[in-house]
Amino acid sequence: KQWYQRRVRGNMIKCFHSLYNSRKTPSLLQTLTHPSPLVYNVLRHSIFVRNYRTKEKEKEEEGTTPKFDPKYKSKPRLILVDGSGIAFRNHSRPKEYDDNKPVLSNKFATVGFCKRLLSILREYPTDYCAVALDPKGSTRARKEVYADYKKSRKLKDPLLIQQISKDIPEALRKFGIPLVQCEGHEADDGIATYTKIAVEKGHEVLIFTDDKDFCQLINENVYVIKSDNSVRDIEAVKQEFRISPEQFVDFQTLMGDKIDNIPGAKGIGEVTAANLLLEHGTLSKITE
Repeated sequence: KQWYQRRVRGNMIKCFHSLYNSRKTPSLLQTLTHPSPLVYNVLRHSIFVRNYRTKEKEKEEEGTTPKFDPKYKSKPRLILVDGSGIAFRNHSRPKEYDDNKPVLSNKFATVGFCKRLLSILREYPTDYCAVALDPKGSTRARKEVYADYKKSRKLKDPLLIQQISKDIPEALRKFGIPLVQCEGHEADDGIATYTKIAVEKGHEVLIFTDDKDFCQLINENVYVIKSDNSVRDIEAVKQEFRISPEQFVDFQTLMGDKIDNIPGAKGIGEVTAANLLLEHGTLSKITE
């Protein structure tokens, strides 16, 4: 049984290597031929079957409380992946490929996303996993609150939109991994909602994203893993922004967000916003 699982897993990984390095441009979806239950079970059993020590055991062995390591699991865990963010970062054509070697020139977002997803499932033990993507018209709910939301942003490349709306969801179906989407709402909203539900049920949550807006969700049960696999926890947020995750919403409110075209308080940037919150604690106390 173990030999069979290793063989199928190896074939699946070879499939992606051959797809990524091929001189032709085959359809990504044609190469994902494994039935989804088989793929998911192979990932669960051949990758997660390792013996992970608990934090309590580490504490007994070392005599000190160990630093959080996402590759060790001590309680039920949910992994949430910001699929739209990963796809966007992988959409640019890699420099190592030239025009004389066409390699899925219109599928880099999908291939990069799948490689990152496989890496996450291989390296981080989990009980549950889901991927969130932006649906069509994902900014509608936020524009009802603020009409100029993301007004300054350029329109997305049609090739990227096609991959996020069609190719990546179909790849997820082949993998047997749930897709989180809600009409009129961004992927961020879905991730935040499922994070809240999971924490209430006593689960630990790992969010895979580079978006700093997720810092507001971080607590003793919620961690953000960036693309370089560095961990954003409570201490990391304090070191990076000088404030706690609970103050992050007030922090963003004061300084605004130029990327999303959200204005902040006039004359207040990151340093001043952090100083005000360190002195007063909350936005309501600053305005008193």
